Amino acid sequence: MRGAVLDWALETFSGYVAAAELYEGPYCVLSAVDNRQYKRILYEVLDHDPNHDDIAAFLGRLKTALDERTLTLKGITRPMVRHSIPSRSALFLGRCPINSVPFM
Repeated sequence: MRGAVLDWALETFSGYVAAAELYEGPYCVLSAVDNRQYKRILYEVLDHDPNHDDIAAFLGRLKTALDERTLTLKGITRPMVRHSIPSRSALFLGRCPINSVPFM
């Protein structure tokens, strides 16, 4: 998401983000949503399970989008996911919390 859509998603940014992944067949969707406004901020579709580099790059794009608008991230959480959807959010967020990602 870029341009006007990203601007719209961040115009009333609460500071809290829910980050998750959804698996659909061979694809994985990484997603970041404003946890209070319920607006999707970013997403990325991968044709493989996300690895550390994929997650670092995704969270780096989130940080860049916030920094460009001088917005502050107050917290990042894993949203509740239906039990029928396998979730590895805790794993990738646990291994790669946003504060430890090397941003450039």
